[in-house]
Amino acid sequence: MKNPRFIHLSFILIFFSIITSCGYQPMLGENNEKFNIKVLNVDGDQRIGQILRNNIAHIQKKSDGLVFNVFAEKNKGITNKSSTGKILEYSLNISFDLIAYENPGRKVILEKKFSQSRNYKASDLYSNTLNTERKITEEMIESLANEIITNIGLIYSKQ
Repeated sequence: MKNPRFIHLSFILIFFSIITSCGYQPMLGENNEKFNIKVLNVDGDQRIGQILRNNIAHIQKKSDGLVFNVFAEKNKGITNKSSTGKILEYSLNISFDLIAYENPGRKVILEKKFSQSRNYKASDLYSNTLNTERKITEEMIESLANEIITNIGLIYSKQ
């Protein structure tokens, strides 16, 4: 009977040789970003719109010029209070209503609402609570920007 370790090692080597020789490339890598964002118009909350603009500004290298019309919205609410009325936890919701269209033909490429919600605990110091909110806001917007880029990239990878 053959050594099981030898069989396992042989399987791994064959698998990796197949993967490396087949020319596999990730579908959504940076080399496959086949679009250019020419204009990003923001209505609504200008602060989170500017953070979104900063997160997708690196896509300025391909031929197609897209125009993004975005309505940015940020809602903060209270999710938990103590019996004395002290706020213990907040909820934060960020949403972007996006319409992306090609610049010359005005053909709509994507029309979708992107949103995320997250809860965070209130700190004893209000400045710490504000810093936590700012950090979570930036993380959520970065995640939403990546989701937007992925959605547009998927549309262009099918063409």
